[in-house]
Amino acid sequence: MNKLYLFLAFAVFALVACSEDKPPQSHSELCKNIGQCLVGKWFLQSVIRPDDNPVPLCQNSKEEFSGELRLKADGTFFFNGGKYNSSPYGKWSLNKEGEMEIEFERGTYNDQIPQKITATLEIRSSGEQLRVSTPGYTSFSQCYIGGFTNLIEVYSWQGPNTD
Repeated sequence: MNKLYLFLAFAVFALVACSEDKPPQSHSELCKNIGQCLVGKWFLQSVIRPDDNPVPLCQNSKEEFSGELRLKADGTFFFNGGKYNSSPYGKWSLNKEGEMEIEFERGTYNDQIPQKITATLEIRSSGEQLRVSTPGYTSFSQCYIGGFTNLIEVYSWQGPNTD
């Protein structure tokens, strides 16, 4: 009986010790679960149409149009930059269809973008690229241009949130 207890104690110790040696998951591994994959810092690369052509008035430049999107695990977001530098922030979540529900607490330009929107998400390049699209306008970057519909914001992964 004592040998059984000794064996069980050793087995539990070995299991706990081995589980602590597991390295943290890479961003690519986290992207197997889209919710975990989204949490972090994303840099706005461009705004494109569904045919992958860029939208000229929404392109990244050093002074005119850039941005960083921070999606936090607590369901909040902050976007710094954008077309009108309105720096929107608010809450985000995923619905059953895997779409992102975005609720702006501040930062929609000129009431062109509703306070609550649903965006379609696409993860590419093993989690290195995020595409966010909404019908008729963009979400975080606030690039609203009459005549352009179904614009897609293209983001590149910058790493985990450090704050």
